[in-house]
Amino acid sequence: MDGCRGSCYNMFLDVKGFNKKQKRLVTEAALFFIDKLIHPNTVNVLELTIVRKKLWADGFCQYEDSNIRPRSFVLEISKDLEGEELIKTIAHELVHVKQYVKGELKERYKPNYYHMWHKELIIVNEDNFYDVPWEVEARKLEQELFLLFESRID
Repeated sequence: MDGCRGSCYNMFLDVKGFNKKQKRLVTEAALFFIDKLIHPNTVNVLELTIVRKKLWADGFCQYEDSNIRPRSFVLEISKDLEGEELIKTIAHELVHVKQYVKGELKERYKPNYYHMWHKELIIVNEDNFYDVPWEVEARKLEQELFLLFESRID
């Protein structure tokens, strides 16, 4: 079965481009992180696809539907990642899903492209990308989530 329904609330989860062992680990980690980050009522209406592909970065989180209250997401994860870095990147990108779903992070396109973080306008450029609040939070939580996940399976 490509998608996951029922056992993961009623959300749709599809994991592509991983071998069987990796797919099982990625699915388990994603469900664990989602459970920690997102309220079950919201999880029921989420659609999430995690795709492994060649990228210039570790990962990306993209919403596929409305930029107002997105519920459909694609996480692109670099083929170069394995083990701890793979799981941390999935945690990092799922923090961004949480940020979009809860309305903490919003992208706007009119009159120009910009971000809103907790209702504050943030202009992103090459110089400040790693210092914007949603990236700072994602880096912090990726480590915390990874440690929780690791302690759960020890």
